[in-house]
Amino acid sequence: QCEEVLSDKPLFFAVNSYTTGLSPAVMEYMLKTTLIPRFGGKTSCDEIGLPVLMRPSYVLGGQNMIVAYTKADVIEYMGVITEHVDMDHPVLLDKYIMGTECEVDAICDGENFLIPGIMEQVERTGVHSGDSICVYPAQHLTQDEIDTMVDYTGRFARELHVTGLVNVQYAVSNGKVYVIEVNPRVSRSSALASKATGYPIAKVATKIAIGYTLDEITNDVTGKTCACFEPALDYIVVKYPKWPFDKFVYADKSLGTQMMATGEVMSIGNSFEAAMMKAVSSIELGMDTLTHKPFEELTDDEIVAHLYVQ
Repeated sequence: QCEEVLSDKPLFFAVNSYTTGLSPAVMEYMLKTTLIPRFGGKTSCDEIGLPVLMRPSYVLGGQNMIVAYTKADVIEYMGVITEHVDMDHPVLLDKYIMGTECEVDAICDGENFLIPGIMEQVERTGVHSGDSICVYPAQHLTQDEIDTMVDYTGRFARELHVTGLVNVQYAVSNGKVYVIEVNPRVSRSSALASKATGYPIAKVATKIAIGYTLDEITNDVTGKTCACFEPALDYIVVKYPKWPFDKFVYADKSLGTQMMATGEVMSIGNSFEAAMMKAVSSIELGMDTLTHKPFEELTDDEIVAHLYVQ
């Protein structure tokens, strides 16, 4: 269902019900009981306003998902999808919001919850988190935006009766926080969050699963306090994806909703710039900066054209 983006309050943007395994009716009930702001749905791209995010309702991993910027894009997509996909499931339209995507991995014991860190993507929304350069802790969020994410994450964790890990993805645009998807399970980013923060996420989640609560688990970092305390980082961590384009030289190199990276590196530095340069040096591109000399004299349009060279 599509959401109208017209309020000054944070909005609930979209719920990935096919990922959580919850029916739309259950998700609707959860939104009402958690009191997350939710506004009337719209049924066409004219009412929603372009651009829109289009996807079959059952896909995983960003497959067959596009951002449609014009009505021609919408018509072309519907023509392709109805020809190749079983239309027993609807095609979903969501308002596409250009902003910053963030990811939260939280641990909940059924009542209390803890967020080891908030990961911020460098690229715009719409680029798969596996293909995005990411940074811990988030560098460009206000305290109000962080507080909203913490509040929403706690409401979801309690309402879903999570005893272990829950993953929530957010989009932030113009000071508003939108929920992209809620996954009451471990995610690919959980391992990165654990390494980046030093917090043993999997170990704590396992102890919760067998009956412990957060205040009964010892903090492995201090060895004295309980696991309820969130780690405070005095360093910056950057995750940089590794793409296989050196092996698949004819592949489309433009980044989108479907993940193409086959690996990643993690670097630690005293500043974002230092961590970023370490990551670039470690990714085996033969580069030590983000500047690529053959591209320096090209226009933006010429650089974009290189992404589609076949």
